[in-house]
Amino acid sequence: MTWDQAQRDLWANRAGEYNRIGWTTDSGLLREFIRHCHVPYYPRHSHVLDVGTGTGIVAQALSGLAKHVHCIDVSEEMLNEC
Repeated sequence: MTWDQAQRDLWANRAGEYNRIGWTTDSGLLREFIRHCHVPYYPRHSHVLDVGTGTGIVAQALSGLAKHVHCIDVSEEMLNEC
């Protein structure tokens, strides 16, 4: 098995339960993370790329702060949860 396939399998297996991990349900942690993204400096017409978006929790939080949020992830199962 290649490293790429091992990563895809790992995240595919986590996709269904990922949104129940502690940080994903703690709005304070998410707000703090977004604060460190320097979002206030992005113009409202900006594009943001969320690399390794997983189930889209961060992308969703950024969606009201930028014109476009683009998401990529190695796991199709994670993107399906997004």
